[in-house]
Amino acid sequence: MSNEMNSKSARARIEDGLASWAGLIVRHPVLITIAMVMLTILLGSYVPETEVKMATEDFLFEGDPVRQRYDQFKRDFGQDQIASLAIEPPEIFDLAFLKKLRAFHHDLEEEVPYLEEVRSLVNARSTYGRGDELVVDDLLDELPEDAEALAALKKRVLSTPIYAKSGLISQDGLATTVQVEVAVYGEADSELGLEVSEAEGVELEALDLEGFEDDSGFDEIDEGGGARPFLSSRENVRLIEAIHSVVERYEGPDFPVKAAGGTMLTYEFTKQLSRDVPLFFGGGLVVIAIILMVLFRRLSTVLLCLSVVVPATIATFGVSAIFGIAFSAPAQLIPSFLLAIGVSYSVHLVTIFLHDLDESGDAAASLEQAMRHSGLPILMTGITTSAGFLSFLVAEMKPITEMGMTSAIGVGVMLVYAMVLLPALLVLLPLRGRPKSASNVEEGIVHRGLVGLARLSITHPRKIVVLTLLGVMFAVLSMTRLHTSSDPVSWFPADHDYRLATDLLNERFGGTNAIEILIDTGRPDGLKSPEVLQKFDELLPQRIEFVT
Repeated sequence: MSNEMNSKSARARIEDGLASWAGLIVRHPVLITIAMVMLTILLGSYVPETEVKMATEDFLFEGDPVRQRYDQFKRDFGQDQIASLAIEPPEIFDLAFLKKLRAFHHDLEEEVPYLEEVRSLVNARSTYGRGDELVVDDLLDELPEDAEALAALKKRVLSTPIYAKSGLISQDGLATTVQVEVAVYGEADSELGLEVSEAEGVELEALDLEGFEDDSGFDEIDEGGGARPFLSSRENVRLIEAIHSVVERYEGPDFPVKAAGGTMLTYEFTKQLSRDVPLFFGGGLVVIAIILMVLFRRLSTVLLCLSVVVPATIATFGVSAIFGIAFSAPAQLIPSFLLAIGVSYSVHLVTIFLHDLDESGDAAASLEQAMRHSGLPILMTGITTSAGFLSFLVAEMKPITEMGMTSAIGVGVMLVYAMVLLPALLVLLPLRGRPKSASNVEEGIVHRGLVGLARLSITHPRKIVVLTLLGVMFAVLSMTRLHTSSDPVSWFPADHDYRLATDLLNERFGGTNAIEILIDTGRPDGLKSPEVLQKFDELLPQRIEFVT
């Protein structure tokens, strides 16, 4: 009995505190509203700084052994991200096309930033004998001058397996590619005033950056005392946009280009997110606005709810940007989720406020009653929901952890807006109570539905339990058909340009993905030893090519 009294006493104290808070809002609604608007503007200014991370390696934490091996591989052997531009002209071995291909190749080299190398038939290695000498030069260093030379070039290219195996020309000889290899390193963080070129290092003593490590993309400090940042997502976007700019100038019926490859995939995901997130959020706003209008029959109620969820969502991503939390594929669900949470908080408070306002006609007293009645449930729901999302922090995949952090932040921010901005707006807006008859009509729609469900539960309890158990059993059996899958290309519609380009490269050029096998003998010149070479010969014979 004593514990129950203490519990009631604690609840009463919280409700009294919420009532006091309502009284403070009634006295200063304008000041509180202005403060919340200014806070939203301030936090919203950080949203453009949010970095979108969609690369495969971004799914792993920087300290993950797999991520560390991958990063070390990039440092030692270069970037594995390549943009493959497939071109299927009417005829490859045509002088006009070869001239255009060479100009296209050179413009990519000149205009694309963060570039490591451009490879195509233009600069493919050509090795042949001429008299008593061995000639090694670029394949199209000199263009053919007549039909006979074109025919000889075509015969030499199609009879040299390395051109097809390296993906420069399709197996059927009807399409070719231009491969744009992305640089490993980008520029240093502008806030630190660093710009590191590929050939330059940065002395760290004066900058006191020893041991520097964060999520800005910096590589670890190397032995020479230089910090090298890996290419960031923003830099990758600039690179891809530069490629598209060159492609747009050259593309035509005689020069059709389809772009695919790992770095293009990251860009396409980012672009798709920029379209999908506003679509999901905007569509959700419209649907919820219609439902609220049907239930409450008041435009003011719709505007009140939306005036809370929209700025709170903006503020959420502003806070996330301040903490350096990136936006990734799972995060696209967060705005829609916050929309549902924020509307539910608002509806709870607004419903009690309007119900009491219909009876008393006093906005101040109605707000106090609404805060007493709904404030504590809203607080407890927000706290428990936020705590539930924090459980994602134990996930081994970084985007899942970041989604949990952003969602927990969003629930907290939505709670603040529902308990601070919404009450202030309820006081400021000239809301009036409705006659009892009008209120009864509105409440009747919802009440009749709820009463009907209650009667159904009372009348057929056993049937409902049995049907529920059958549903659970069916769900458990259906779960056995779930399977894991990691094919990001399949996430795009079947007619998406990137998916079509990937299908083309997979079917005619051997694919866009590769598996890199790192072999470390642990001793100088170990790769040249006979026993190691013998192992090479035994390892997947006829399937591994060694390119030097």
